[in-house]
Amino acid sequence: MNIKAITATPSVREQAEAEVRQEQAAKAKEKMKAKLRDLAAAQAVVKGIEIQIADLERQIEDGTL
Repeated sequence: MNIKAITATPSVREQAEAEVRQEQAAKAKEKMKAKLRDLAAAQAVVKGIEIQIADLERQIEDGTL
C-alpha cells in the first residue's frame, strides 16, 4: 500500500516539469496576445488607408481634387 501511495504521488522533478510547462504555456500565451494586438493595430492602419483611398477616388471622380 505504501508503494502505491509513493508511486501515485508525482515526484519533485515531475512537479517541477509540470510547473515549467505551465510557465512556458503562459509565456507563449502572452506572446500570442501581443501579436494579436499588433495585428489588430495593423488592420486599423490598413482600414484607415483604405478609407483615404476611397476618399481620393471620390474626389477624383467629382473633380474636386
